[in-house]
Amino acid sequence: PSDTNAYIATNGAQYFDTGTPVSYDKEISITAQITNGASARLYGTIGSSCRYDLTVDAYGELQFRIGTSNYGKSVDGSNMESKNTWITRNHNSGPTKKNIYQNTENKKLAQMNSYNCSTNDNIFILNNDWSSVSNTNTGVKLYSFKIWDVNDTLLRDLYPVKRGTNICGYIVPIDCLYDVVNKQVLLPGGSDS
Repeated sequence: PSDTNAYIATNGAQYFDTGTPVSYDKEISITAQITNGASARLYGTIGSSCRYDLTVDAYGELQFRIGTSNYGKSVDGSNMESKNTWITRNHNSGPTKKNIYQNTENKKLAQMNSYNCSTNDNIFILNNDWSSVSNTNTGVKLYSFKIWDVNDTLLRDLYPVKRGTNICGYIVPIDCLYDVVNKQVLLPGGSDS
């Protein structure tokens, strides 16, 4: 992307379907900024017991969950009001453990087990599917989102695109995401898209 400071702002009611099914061996990087501090789902599945998600809870902590909903890890949520990149990478022993980093792979926040489960549910970005956090009007700025498979193959490389941008003759009708890997536009869903 030509503008690494471009972002999509959301109030908690919008989401993007990555089209990529969740599995415990995926690796994810998200660059985002929380703008009002309320509970928020930065990414995750919708309605699945096989979770792979990053949320901000009501106490301002980051919650990573991989596998069933009962397995999660709270990590330091400081500086969420600034632009940050959170990364989950497979541990060098394999994808059954995840290392969680902030901004650089030199700053490890936590390590957790990755519980093996599978589902056909896709990974959604900026979705709130819990009744306790849905429609919280959470302010989030999304700068980028990437997904890798277990072989380190980049599956999605998503960046914001402004309404009116010409992509190979297609005029983007609304602020959205562009996938550099698959050369496709992801339009938002949700009540305020």
